[in-house]
Amino acid sequence: LKYRVRKAQDGHILEEVWDEPFEFVQGKGMIMQCIDEGCKWMRKGGSYLITSPAEYAYGAPGDDVEIEVELMKGERFKPNFCMDVDERVEAQESRKAIGNDYYRKGEYKEALEFYDRAIEYMPSHFELAHEGKSIMRPPESQASWENGEAPEDARSLAQREREKKIVFKNTVACHINKAACHIKMDQFSEAVTESDKALKLECKSVKALFRRGQAYLLMGEADPTYLQRAKDDLLNAAGKDPHNKKVREQLKQVKVRMKEQKELDKKIFTSILQKPEDKEKNRLAEEKERKRLRVQRAAEELRKAEEAAEAAAKEEEEAARRAAEAADAETRKKNEEAAEEAARQAARAARSADRQRQEAQEKLQKKNDRKVERVMARTAAAKAREQRDKTAFHKEEEEEEEEKQDDDGLEEGMKKGFLTEPAEPKEKKKKKKKPDEIPAAPPKPRQPGEPEPAEEAAARIRREDAKRLDRQPRFACPDGEVISPDGGVVKKLIKPGNEIVGKVPGNNFITIHYEVYLLDGTKIESSRDRFGNPLFKVGELIDSQGMDVAVRTMYRGEICEVYCRQDYAYGKDGRKASSDRKEVPPFATIKYVIEMYTWNLVEANRGEMDLSQKVQWAQYLKNYAKQMYDMQQWDVAQERYRDSRMMVEREVECQVADGWENDLQELMDTLRLNEAQAALKGGRPREADTCCTAVLERTKQNVKALYRRGCARIELDEFECALEDLKLACKLEPRNKEVRAKLEEARERQVHADKKNLPVFKKMFDNDGLYKDRIDAEVWRGTLPRCFLDISIVGNEFGRIVIELFVNEARKTAENFRCLCTGERGMGKSGKPLHFKGSPFHRIIEGFLIQGGDIVKGNGMSGDSIYGGFFEDESFEKKHDEPGLLSMANTGRNTNSSQFFITLCACPQLDRSNVVFGRVVDGMEVVLRLQRQPVDEFDRPKKKIIIADCGELENKGAPKKDWLEKMSARSPNQLNPLDQLGRN
Repeated sequence: LKYRVRKAQDGHILEEVWDEPFEFVQGKGMIMQCIDEGCKWMRKGGSYLITSPAEYAYGAPGDDVEIEVELMKGERFKPNFCMDVDERVEAQESRKAIGNDYYRKGEYKEALEFYDRAIEYMPSHFELAHEGKSIMRPPESQASWENGEAPEDARSLAQREREKKIVFKNTVACHINKAACHIKMDQFSEAVTESDKALKLECKSVKALFRRGQAYLLMGEADPTYLQRAKDDLLNAAGKDPHNKKVREQLKQVKVRMKEQKELDKKIFTSILQKPEDKEKNRLAEEKERKRLRVQRAAEELRKAEEAAEAAAKEEEEAARRAAEAADAETRKKNEEAAEEAARQAARAARSADRQRQEAQEKLQKKNDRKVERVMARTAAAKAREQRDKTAFHKEEEEEEEEKQDDDGLEEGMKKGFLTEPAEPKEKKKKKKKPDEIPAAPPKPRQPGEPEPAEEAAARIRREDAKRLDRQPRFACPDGEVISPDGGVVKKLIKPGNEIVGKVPGNNFITIHYEVYLLDGTKIESSRDRFGNPLFKVGELIDSQGMDVAVRTMYRGEICEVYCRQDYAYGKDGRKASSDRKEVPPFATIKYVIEMYTWNLVEANRGEMDLSQKVQWAQYLKNYAKQMYDMQQWDVAQERYRDSRMMVEREVECQVADGWENDLQELMDTLRLNEAQAALKGGRPREADTCCTAVLERTKQNVKALYRRGCARIELDEFECALEDLKLACKLEPRNKEVRAKLEEARERQVHADKKNLPVFKKMFDNDGLYKDRIDAEVWRGTLPRCFLDISIVGNEFGRIVIELFVNEARKTAENFRCLCTGERGMGKSGKPLHFKGSPFHRIIEGFLIQGGDIVKGNGMSGDSIYGGFFEDESFEKKHDEPGLLSMANTGRNTNSSQFFITLCACPQLDRSNVVFGRVVDGMEVVLRLQRQPVDEFDRPKKKIIIADCGELENKGAPKKDWLEKMSARSPNQLNPLDQLGRN
């Protein structure tokens, strides 16, 4: 089935087995209890949703879970006697298919098991004769059969015959496949038995005859009487299937083998009747003929191998050509798709540009239209005011003219006497005109040379400033990165900086160079023209606000152009000229060219920082120390790592970092290890030792801490402690080349130091030979170590060989062999495991030796050792004077690796060239049986003989465990005087 587990509350997926179905046996505890119980109620092909408490899913309390299950396939384990024939046929075919899969994989024992299960499902003849139903029927069905009446569900005769054929066909096939498995496992008599069973069921089976003939042929190698049986079976099979190539080839081999056997019998019979001198001649002739046949066979095999190699090469060339064509087609397709995509993007970009340009033009047109409307409105308002002023002026003139005429008529009437002087008329109330109706008096024109009033001058300046501000652009530069909220500061990057340390923290002193330009290219000033580097404090002493905004966004080493609008530069007043700088006009947009050099850290007030700020500041100090480390400023880097660690160490000690303990501990461990590395580089190994020890108190298996403490202790001449740390690190990570190299360096330096201290210790005691440099100064006390080799031939167990190692005579060679038996040294210099397990015996010379140990290629052309390749010869004290001695195989002086051989006789010719370092103490009969295995003309075994397992046997009388490790760390001709002194 396939299933998916998620939480019932939020739907979070906890576990998913959906891509590949999961096979299990119900009721065996192989899956969750809720799924195991739910399967009883499912149908094949159905999907179900199971809601269950966590106890029935994971066996522990928790939130409820929902399980989505899809049952792909279900096979009920039903007793054979309860099945119908059609169910048995289906079960038989499934078991047979599983057995075929195991056979193709080469797992013949498992295949035999499933073939046996398939054969068990074969129905009896009684069941086939009674409609194919099981004997265990319902009572009414049984009664109907007893009365001689067929039940209603009886099947047709044709269907019974068809099922009968299927059953016999599957059973015969299973017996034949079992015979093939037995042949693969060299169990020829069992193969004959299974073939006989198949022939009893189907006497005309060609495959059964072929398998039995094949088994008889292989049995004929030991007993020639079986060859005639093999010939009879294969002739019978060839008669039934004359076009079968395998049968014809096997029959040809039988005939050749029988012919050879007849010739051999003839020669034996002839040799009995011949004289001794004729026997010798015939023996030599036979030996010559056998050699000729071997050469001929080798040539034939070589020709076939060459043909196969040529065919394989042609196939590889054809595959490479097809792959190249496919790659070219794929590349062309990708290029075409990329070109089409680029064309589409270009078209989209062009359309976008046109749309933006059109929108800009529309905006500009609307803006111009609004300007024109405002100008026309102002002009119309001015004309209206002028017209009102003229109308008011003409009306006043008419009123004055009428008053004058009235006054003239009154005076003339008084003179003529028909009018008297009128009383004083009342003063007429003048109508108050509205302000908008009464025009303001036009300003009095100023005379030349008359000064402008202060109010008028201030109003004029305000109007001019407003006009200039209206003309100021929104952005200081049309292109670039806007770094201010209102677009007043725009930055263009010229050279990127180093982003490791980060940007400038607030309120820190920075060192920069800058140049100031107007937009027309006029250079105002430059800090490069003055001596030294300008030092500013961010937010206080920067030249302008825009420059302060810019430096906060810069990295160390960055160069950029910064465009600042007038309100971020020198404003509406500008700046006056001085001795080293030019004048800046009002409302000027300024361009800065800034180069960031570095900054000096200002110690933060830790008492005012919360935990997150301290962690952030510690991370910043760590990055700063990393940059100092890359610049090889070891002292500064170590100090900064220490400051970063102290920033968070107080929080951990006070236990105030709720929820942050693990993260802070990991950060502290990382900072301590970095501090130790900087201390090692700066020549302070004692401080590095202290830091690594603090890390190891919390995590004892930290490889990096063990390695760096080992390096520090090497520098402190504490070699024993350094070796302990490096060995543990090598055990945790056996493939780490740096750790292995440092371990070898520690051993060499220890030996060198012991040799250097030897004269000093000699002076402390009498010259009685206590510190004489001789090989036998330290000897193995107790039972010598023993190793075992378990041998197998073609996967079958063959026996065990137990070997005792001469560690006193050849300590380095014996330690190499012991470690290769245990496999404790991990990977070797060649990239292969340093372990004899799985390596073959590639050379067998009867009556001389058997050779193996090639752990790299397995053919005797290579090898490896725990010392990294070849190592030197040791003592030739032991001689090759008896069978069963273990000796090193080499290609010359000082070329020992992993290859070894076991002698089968005395070999004095090898005494001065090969080192004897062990002997066989148990299993010599296994060695003698190995020498009788068939080999080819190059002394290579025809069957695969490998070391299935190997290791070291428990030795109760052995000295301390690290004795051999100490010995392997020294040269065979060197001695540690301290060890000898302590033992005495």
